[in-house]
This record gives sequence, C-alpha cells and structure tokens, in this order.
Amino acid sequence: MGQGQRMRGRASRSGSPQRPAGQAGQVDPGAGGFGHRGRGTVHLRILGQGAASHQEETRDGSAQGDLLQQLFLQCDQETVQTPAQTQEDHYKTYKVFNAYVPGLLFKDFTYNTLAGFDKFCIERKLSDSTIWKHHKNIKKYLNLATKEGVYSYAPGKHPYDLFKPPKVQGHKTSLSASELERLEKMELPAHLDKHRWMFLFLCYTGLRISDFVRLTPALMEDDTLVIRPQKTEHSSSAEVHLPIKILFNGKPYGIWEKFDFDFPCHAKGFELRFNICLKQIAMLAGISKKMSAHVGRHTFLTHIAAKTGNVFTVMSLGGIRKVDTAMVYVHLAEQDNRKALAGIRW
Repeated sequence: MGQGQRMRGRASRSGSPQRPAGQAGQVDPGAGGFGHRGRGTVHLRILGQGAASHQEETRDGSAQGDLLQQLFLQCDQETVQTPAQTQEDHYKTYKVFNAYVPGLLFKDFTYNTLAGFDKFCIERKLSDSTIWKHHKNIKKYLNLATKEGVYSYAPGKHPYDLFKPPKVQGHKTSLSASELERLEKMELPAHLDKHRWMFLFLCYTGLRISDFVRLTPALMEDDTLVIRPQKTEHSSSAEVHLPIKILFNGKPYGIWEKFDFDFPCHAKGFELRFNICLKQIAMLAGISKKMSAHVGRHTFLTHIAAKTGNVFTVMSLGGIRKVDTAMVYVHLAEQDNRKALAGIRW
C-alpha cells in the first residue's frame, strides 16, 4: 500500500482528527524528557510533561501534577540500565510527539490524539516502520502510566484498543553460507580483522550485541555457554544454553579462544565503531547487504532454522519466547531454499 493510500485510510478511520491543543509550558527534552540521554534511565515523561506541566493542577483542583511528579521520580529510581539504543529510540519518539502536541496531560490523551499523531508522522514523511516504532513506545508508557494509576480509561476504551497502527514486518537481513565463507577467507587490514572475527562469532552464536559485550569465561559450563539475555532477563525462560564447541563445528569457541576469551568490546562507543567497520568489511567483501551487528543474530537463527527445520530449536538457541517470532526465521530459511532450487537446471 502506498503512502498516499495509507494516509487516506487512516484519516478516514480517525474522522480527520484535529491536532489537540497543547498545554502551557513546552519541555526542553534535555531537561528529562522521553528517555533523557546521559542518565542511563528511561522516564515516564513521555508526553512533554516537564517541570512546568507537572506542577500544574487540573481544573477540578485535583493534584494531578503532584502525582505525575511522584511517578517520574519512581521511574527514575526503578527503570535503570536501559540499553542505549532503546533509550535513543524513546528519546526520538519524545521529540516527535512533543513537536506534534507539547505538554499534553495524560487526562487529555484519547483516540483522536493517536490518530492525529499518526497523520502528523505521515505528513512528515516518516517511514512506516518508524511510525510503528513511535506508537509502540507511546503504548508502552501509557500502559505503565495506567499501572501506576496516573492514566485511566473505560473498559474497552484504551486508545490503542480503538486505534490500530498497521504493524510493519521489518526485513531481517542474513548472510548465506557462501558469504560467511568469503568473510572467513578474505584478507583484511589489521584494524578490520578483529571486527570481522567478532562479527563471525555473532553469526555463529546469535548473541545480541548487548549480551556479546557481557561475555566472560565464567559463563561457560563444560562445553556450553550459558547466558541470560539482557533483553529478556526478567523472563523465567530467558536463559540460553549454547553448545559453542558443537555449533558450526566449534567455530564460535575457536574464535573466542583466538581472543583469549576477552573480546575488545568494552570501550565506550564500541557498537557504533563496530557497525562502521562492518560496512567497510562488507564493501571489501563485495557484499551488498546492509551490515550491522544484529545481522549476525539473523544469520545464526536463519541457518539454525534451515539446518534443523525445528521452530523450537530456533526458540531455544535464540532465547525467543514467542513461536511467531521464531517462525519468521523458518520462513526465511524456506525462502532461501526456494531461491537455491530455482537456480538449478533440472
């Protein structure tokens, strides 16, 4: 569906909503907005409700402002060590929403707010996936506000029960067996060589970058790497057991051993430099795919799906809790098989 069609479809659902009037006192994002940067925390201050607005009382005289302020302080204390990329995503959502309607109070948040925000994003020519991510972030904070008693709605009248942003299936880039072999065998300058092997380790283990930087030899139990993924560490089923001396003929263990079990990945800004180096490596290897650290995880799970054909193995080795998420990799593996068969002269 084209962008114009999508805009018309959404506008018809929303009844051409008007942009809500903002409350007084626009917030400086640097003063503690949606995902205040530099603090290592993500706040509930999602809707532009900064110092000016949360000191303000509602018209009926209730201490709405005081309650919000207590909630912000509670989130500051409890929601810590948020991954940097998540923090940045939340901050971007805060900036876009604050540009749409600064200083909106929770009590004024309705279906029309969401429909209008959706239209605002489309008019700014944001991609479908970016708009979906903004809605995902806002919904997260609305639910948290509801849990804390700051926001309430009638049964069945949650704004996101009424407004359904179309979910966009992101494209999961993975490398083929021949591309992995090319990366293994190619000659590279010394400053790229270490990044090549660290990336291949991700391709052979499926670790997220947030877990890769936390690796220590203490996580090894016999021949198995046992790790609780940071993204799902609060889930009772989150622990992942990776037999790295068996997977891909022991390649991941051999790579880790090459680095004396201590990857040089702990310096500040490592992920950014790593991704820059991966783009250079891809260019030198003649790989046209968009490379990033997370491509390693997609590569691992796609190959596991292709080799085993078992969705539960994909879930177990990838630390995936939902069958639907794991099935994406099974389908990707099937697509790769069809492409390979299509190229054969029977």
